[in-house]
Amino acid sequence: MESTPPSPFRLDPRAIPGNGMHLQGQTQPGFFGLPEGGEVIEGGPLHYDLRLDPDGSEVVVSGHLDTQFSLECGRCLERFPFEVEIPAWHHVAQPKDDQMIDLTDQVREDILLALPSYPRCEHGNIDQRDCPAEGQFEKVEPVTFDETGSSKQTAWDTLDDLI
Repeated sequence: MESTPPSPFRLDPRAIPGNGMHLQGQTQPGFFGLPEGGEVIEGGPLHYDLRLDPDGSEVVVSGHLDTQFSLECGRCLERFPFEVEIPAWHHVAQPKDDQMIDLTDQVREDILLALPSYPRCEHGNIDQRDCPAEGQFEKVEPVTFDETGSSKQTAWDTLDDLI
């Protein structure tokens, strides 16, 4: 079983000076813990440039996050590069009893949620290209309804139209 590298986002709130601190760098490979050979593959380290400011019992974290992935097109199954950039990332941490602040899960979640849910080649924002499978699939005409609201076709007729 492969272990996850240590996170740079695990911080002691007592180590943050009253005037705040700057946290900048990049993560080690494997930060996202994605399965090898999956539909989404890490394409490089996560670069971060964050500002941490104490505000009473909270720590306000804001800054810039960006990384790259290799995504599998949902149409042609070819891989394409995709960059996720969050220029104004913001999070408020509320440590309890001087416990460590761990932003790791929040950073991972926000980056992964920024990925397209149904990736296609034309969504690539690094190398623009058209999907090689474009136009290979016929459009299915929508089912029409009569005045009573019932379909002019049965479900079997609609399925037969797909063949």
